[in-house]
Amino acid sequence: MSRRRLGLGLLFLYAGEIGGKLIALLVFGRLWRVLGESRYGDLEYALGLLFVANLVLDAGLAPYGAREAARRPEETAPLAGRILRLRLLLLVVVLFGLGLAHLLSPGDLGARLLILGYSLVLLPAPFLLNWAFEARGEMAVVAGSSLLRQLLFAGGVFALVATPEQILRVPMLDAGAYAIAVLLQQILLRRRIGPLGLRRDPGQLGRVLRESLPLAISSLVWALRLFAPLLGLYLFVSAAETARFGAAHRLVIALHALVWLYFVNLLPEMSRRVADPPALARLLRRSIVLVAALVLVALPLGVLLAPSVVALVYGPGSAGAARPLAILGGLLAVAFLSGHPRYALIALSRPGLELLASAAGCAVSLAGVLWFGARLEAPTAAWLLVAAELTTALVATLAWLGGRRPGRAG
Repeated sequence: MSRRRLGLGLLFLYAGEIGGKLIALLVFGRLWRVLGESRYGDLEYALGLLFVANLVLDAGLAPYGAREAARRPEETAPLAGRILRLRLLLLVVVLFGLGLAHLLSPGDLGARLLILGYSLVLLPAPFLLNWAFEARGEMAVVAGSSLLRQLLFAGGVFALVATPEQILRVPMLDAGAYAIAVLLQQILLRRRIGPLGLRRDPGQLGRVLRESLPLAISSLVWALRLFAPLLGLYLFVSAAETARFGAAHRLVIALHALVWLYFVNLLPEMSRRVADPPALARLLRRSIVLVAALVLVALPLGVLLAPSVVALVYGPGSAGAARPLAILGGLLAVAFLSGHPRYALIALSRPGLELLASAAGCAVSLAGVLWFGARLEAPTAAWLLVAAELTTALVATLAWLGGRRPGRAG
């Protein structure tokens, strides 16, 4: 893939994602005002559980699919069929887990019903085909479907959610918008490559699951690292404290998606260059220089603007989210730099080493939450995430330096 096409793909991804995230921030700013602090905390808790559940459902199959389809484009259709079948099996497990969370979570009946409501959002998820379009370099489809989902969701929320009692409409609207976007992807991919390969091949299913499992565990560990403080605040402290942290956390996760998209766009190109180590090294070197320059400019600016951003998005009564947001800017800076060794390890078929780095950071996050317990506050939770990301970055860099030769894919 040429540098021009790589840059164009990144431009499409960022345009769609930035547009979608801006729309989402408008939606959640409205929901803060409509629901109030405590009920908004219930919403953030349910969304945190959904985020973790969605990564269990993905099971590392998206980055695995992007890597394999980029290497062997002719295998995209049968690979898509295998991934779909595996995700449908995992959906049963995930829905069972959310049912348990509904029964065991604190909060009133409305808060627990919100968890069940967000189970609906997972129903279209097995059919999502972002990875296939990413492997083909068709980033406009990925960006467009994401933007369409956010537009439909926003329209529904602004039109149909006006009181705290209508909170259960939020997951239903999100599920409907998601289903329409996924349906569009299915139609487009079938026109490009034909029907998905849905023939029975249990041996191949097992191989795909084995090869994607380290990526799945790594993604889950990454989610636990990022969401353990938010879930801990809800379980050990209060919905109101969760809301203050969750408001800042949502802004950072929105920006973190841009970091993730950058490396999703870069991963297929890394995968193509693993057989040419000097070319891979040049690609990483150019990227690191670019990202470091961006971080040096953006981090101080973000810290200064944090109070204004929080007030603009969430309005009066949201000042408690400003300090956590300023702290969490450090998480983004570290994540943007540490993504290079992490995704390079994936491209080199060394997901076990990438998992080791994620697990180290997750251990810091979980241990911090358990240590503070009921003493946990929103700013402390933010510092825990920065410490966890630094730990991940250190271990990933050491693993990359020690494991640069390509490993076996299976």
